Amino acid sequence: MSMCCSTFWATSRRSDSRITAVSNSRSQRAYIEAQARERGLQNQIRVMTCDMNTFEVDSGQFDRVVSVEMFEHMRNWPDLFARVRRWLRPGGQFFMHVFVHRATSYLFEDRGPADWMSRQFFTGGMMPSDGLPLACQDHLACVDRWRWDGTHYEKTANAWLANMDAARETLWPVIERVYGKAHAQAWWGRWRIFFMACAELFSYEEGRQWGVSHYLFERPAVSAS
Repeated sequence: MSMCCSTFWATSRRSDSRITAVSNSRSQRAYIEAQARERGLQNQIRVMTCDMNTFEVDSGQFDRVVSVEMFEHMRNWPDLFARVRRWLRPGGQFFMHVFVHRATSYLFEDRGPADWMSRQFFTGGMMPSDGLPLACQDHLACVDRWRWDGTHYEKTANAWLANMDAARETLWPVIERVYGKAHAQAWWGRWRIFFMACAELFSYEEGRQWGVSHYLFERPAVSAS
């Protein structure tokens, strides 16, 4: 199962794979389904649109579950870890990619106009600490982990900004359609500032404070429940 990520990478690695892709975006679902048809993969990929806070499927369906930058949008991690365990077959593995602070978890709360990141882009989100996933092992065991310093994310954010600026003619009608013509200029500026702010944050102290962490969890092969 792919949570918001890596659908076509997985099929390229294993031609016999069957992928369930889960996203809360209807437009993302339409894009994935169109790409699957174009690549002749429509029989390998099932796309589901839902709220991951309430998403549920039958137990023991999946050999692998992959999540890339979804847990940062969730608050009840123990519940989600418990559900991932149910979805996995015994011996199945869960790979998790999250951006992190090296030591401290904190919430993105909209307490006023100064909290622009929370208000405009990340309402209800959180910045997990590097150690937070390790505190969620009641249902899955962490068997490996990796940490990447923030300079990698800095490069990514700067590349997003460069791509946005280079594609202004193509993107401007989209911005107008999504936000309205009266607000398009403001939102263009907000997105540029968002990418700049991310680049500055993750490059701070040469990437030692904020970064990206990867974790590999496993459901025990023999389970009491």
